[in-house]
Amino acid sequence: MKIKKGKLKTLGVSRKYFFLIILVAIAVVYFQSIHFGYTHLDDQNLLLENITNTSAIGESFRNTLFSSGNFADIYYRPAFNFLLVLIASIGGTDSLVLFHIVQILIHYLACIFLFLVMKQFNLPDKLSLFSALLLAVHPMFSMAVAWIPGMNDSMTGLLLLSGIFFTIRYFQEEKMTDLVLSLILFSVLVFTKELVISLIPAVILWYFLFKKDARRKSKAIVTILVPMVSIIVLYYFVRSGVVAQSDATAPENIISSIISNLPLLVLLPGKLIYPFDITVLPMIKDTSLIPGIIFWSITIYFIYKNQMRNNKIFIFGLCWYLLFLLPGLAVNPDGFNQDHRLYAAFPGLVLIMSQMKYISGKSIGSLKVEYVLSAIVVIFCIYTLKYIHVFSDRLSFWTEAVTSSPDSHLANSGMGNYYVSVGDLTTAEQYFLQAYNISSNEKFINNNLGYIYIERGDFAKAESFINREIEINPSNSKAYLNLALINLKRENYPEAEKLLLKTLEMNPFDSQAMRYMSAMYFRLGDKERSREYALKLIKLGEQLPEDMKRDLGIQ
Repeated sequence: MKIKKGKLKTLGVSRKYFFLIILVAIAVVYFQSIHFGYTHLDDQNLLLENITNTSAIGESFRNTLFSSGNFADIYYRPAFNFLLVLIASIGGTDSLVLFHIVQILIHYLACIFLFLVMKQFNLPDKLSLFSALLLAVHPMFSMAVAWIPGMNDSMTGLLLLSGIFFTIRYFQEEKMTDLVLSLILFSVLVFTKELVISLIPAVILWYFLFKKDARRKSKAIVTILVPMVSIIVLYYFVRSGVVAQSDATAPENIISSIISNLPLLVLLPGKLIYPFDITVLPMIKDTSLIPGIIFWSITIYFIYKNQMRNNKIFIFGLCWYLLFLLPGLAVNPDGFNQDHRLYAAFPGLVLIMSQMKYISGKSIGSLKVEYVLSAIVVIFCIYTLKYIHVFSDRLSFWTEAVTSSPDSHLANSGMGNYYVSVGDLTTAEQYFLQAYNISSNEKFINNNLGYIYIERGDFAKAESFINREIEINPSNSKAYLNLALINLKRENYPEAEKLLLKTLEMNPFDSQAMRYMSAMYFRLGDKERSREYALKLIKLGEQLPEDMKRDLGIQ
């Protein structure tokens, strides 16, 4: 299946302008996002804390995605971490504009490669363009473009699509350039997101479905599989030396997570055709399955009536959808799944829909159908343009989260943290207690309540909640930091010192722990050790009071 060099036009527009149309659509929808701030869902960890921890490429490969020490992180994505470090080194860690520009560029390139991959399956120009525009402006994928941590998904989509593109071209033409490019892209992909278990079956499936004389001529598939397997073995070897064992990756918990998330296989395609109830933290139980049931019912009807134009493309599309969506369901036990995680699996749905007879047949060439498809793109543009404001700042994000998902412990905790940041501890306590009532055993909730009671001077109550946090989440360094703060206020300095050392052992870059250490030693008259931690703070870029620097002899 080679890309045909036809002269088709869509609404009178030549193919040579298709990439420009995609660029304009993305620019219209997402230009405003370059001025967006932090939502404080992961972005502050990635851009303010982790960049300090992964300040060189070597450190990026020696750390997990969230290396701030607040929980046992199972995500190993050094290529994404390194991209963040690279952007920060160019524009500074506070250069959010540059982060957003890169994010938009990655999304644009992913849309281009989606178009090119669809053409490799000989989809009509207008259908390939519509697929790319759907990815470009669909509200479901706005979180991958307007929310900086979502860049990991758009980056994954770009690497996957471009890697598949060059792999297919290698199978067709067997040029060494295409082989090298595909292996480079897949290597980066493996170190960007945990899709290693899906790559090999996807490549093998394409080869035996579409390669002529595949059974007799296996040289090409062997040539690409051997280095791919080697890359994956290397990935697991490196990852095992960085990521600690976690209950989340235990086989029984993976199976349980997949089972609890199976409704997403039905639900997400429904949002593709009816995205007007999307939210930033969607709970499965709060989302209607009806659109998804309609989607799969139509698909089953076309199969039953033998109305799929190319069964091989349909089978490959279905497998693509499952292969690149299921891994994300394996470690997601929280009852919610951000819609943008469909990004890598989306091309599979496009291939499924493209083979339905009345979509891919002659009717697709009619001007009326072109107007309908154009109208759909425009409607999605308008809706996304309005919706992405929820990512503009912290208050907008968490207001949307708690309004649309009131039974989410994460949404209530996030809103509580916002009110802590503005000094409204009374309102913060209400949201933390709501989160506690929803799920008292969730990580961070008990520690959040403990902090509230520290600020109120109720140390006994605070200590009770924080000890419960440590029991649930022993890797939360902030819990030990808060226990240290209680002991500092009680002037129990030996215990405070022990807890602060524990905090810094877990997270050597915790500036608050360093501040407490420096202040404590200064109060105890140990200026040498106070100066030691003050210098560490300065090295991290922290500001110290001038009188403190003068007393410690720091220029």
